Amino acid sequence: MKVLARAGWELGHKPNRDICPTCAGMIRRKAHAQMKEPPMPTVQPAPVKAEPPRELGVDDALIIAEKLTEVYAGRDKGYGDGWSDKLVAESLNVPRDWVRQIREKRFGPAADSEDVRAALGEARAVANDAATMLKAVSGSLDRLDVIKTQCAAMAAEAAELHATIDRQFRNQVGECSRTLGRIERGIAAIEKVVV
Repeated sequence: MKVLARAGWELGHKPNRDICPTCAGMIRRKAHAQMKEPPMPTVQPAPVKAEPPRELGVDDALIIAEKLTEVYAGRDKGYGDGWSDKLVAESLNVPRDWVRQIREKRFGPAADSEDVRAALGEARAVANDAATMLKAVSGSLDRLDVIKTQCAAMAAEAAELHATIDRQFRNQVGECSRTLGRIERGIAAIEKVVV
């Protein structure tokens, strides 16, 4: 081992890890060269351009118009069976604005469907019922306030009457107690004289 070390060998932990002077020099030169090399420049990814939105083409317009013919009942009736611009756009996988454009060109502004008009009618009826109930409840609350005020006045009157009766009763009990005391003193004076 000492012989190998004097000859310039680098000794490893095991015999198969020993490196001759020539190989050791190449390893050192390679490591030194790597340290001197400038770092590789990092490549910035080119910004991804957003694709412009798809334009409404003739084929798309024809498909949308065909679907509208199926589900749109006309200018006066509007969409049928719960259809809308949104549902047509979702069913065809196209932008909602395209459906709106084609519908307005062929049929004009969106008309309410019979379902929507029926739902609005029901909503108005419920709103009217709610307004009527609100008036009734409001009237009941007003009457309740009047009754509450009357009850408060009666309670105050009862408290005053109670205080008056209590005062009078206590005065009468005190008068009876004094009268009884005078009678007892009178009896005691008579007993002194008689006895």
